[in-house]
Amino acid sequence: MEPILQAFKSLELKLFSSDDVHVLFSPETLQLFHLNSTSARVLRDIWADNDLIAVASRYGMPEEKLRAFLGGVVYSVETSRPVVRERGNL
Repeated sequence: MEPILQAFKSLELKLFSSDDVHVLFSPETLQLFHLNSTSARVLRDIWADNDLIAVASRYGMPEEKLRAFLGGVVYSVETSRPVVRERGNL
């Protein structure tokens, strides 16, 4: 598995969709990312398929654009401070 894909999946993000509203949620940092419908579909496909090249091809986008999108999400979550501290650390 590619490093960026592994980093993205390790964040355990949740995708919520309702009609035309799509939100990616980080349980660790409580961040919300508003997505368009294409981005939401791409993320669903990424979670179902570990092949970034195949997903990029399916949507007619350069692989680097997909990697940059995932990298941006990973960077945003990893550089944000967690909202809740670990247990035992007050």
